[in-house]
Amino acid sequence: YGEIFNVGSDIPVNFLELTKTIVKIAGHGRWDFAEFSPERKAQEPGDFYSDITKINRFIGWRPKTSLEDGLAKTIEFYSEYGSYYWPMKYPRKGVNDNDQLKTISLADDNKALSGITS
Repeated sequence: YGEIFNVGSDIPVNFLELTKTIVKIAGHGRWDFAEFSPERKAQEPGDFYSDITKINRFIGWRPKTSLEDGLAKTIEFYSEYGSYYWPMKYPRKGVNDNDQLKTISLADDNKALSGITS
C-alpha cells in the first residue's frame, strides 16, 4: 500500500508568527486576534510542524526553500494569476465578466504552473 511521508519544514511556526510573516512579505494586510471556539480548542493541539524524519531517512529529502521564500513565491504567483482562480474577486483588466468565468486555456495553465517552479 505504500508509505506516507510528511513534507514541509521541521522548524515549528505558530499561527501568529505565520500570519505576521505573510503580512510582512505581502506588504499589506492585517490580522486580528480571535479566540478559538470551544469546539476548535478541543481539536487544536497547538503549533504545527512537519516531522520530516521519515522522508529524510528514506530518500534524504530536506526542504530547499525557506518558509519566507516559499510564501514570497506563493504571494507573487497569486498576485499575478489570482484572477484565474478568483475571477470575481480579482477581475482582469480589459476582460468582460463572461470571459472571466471561462476556463483558462491549457497554454495559460502551463504558463501559470511554470511560475510555481521557476
